[in-house]
Amino acid sequence: MCRDRDPERAGPVWSLHLVHRETGAVLRVNGMPLVIYTRDATEGLASLLEDRDPRLWRAEVSRVADPRARI
Repeated sequence: MCRDRDPERAGPVWSLHLVHRETGAVLRVNGMPLVIYTRDATEGLASLLEDRDPRLWRAEVSRVADPRARI
């Protein structure tokens, strides 16, 4: 849930996905990679790993670039 709708004050956006430890394959749902976008990476990771065996799955987190940033 977005706690602050003001983009100037809101925190960064994080992209989360699960990777199978044995195969290196990203978790897919109906053939599409499951990617979660959140402003709270800790909460998102807990939700994503819920009811999954941590010996089989690892989570990868990356910060989504701010589209307003100059390159």
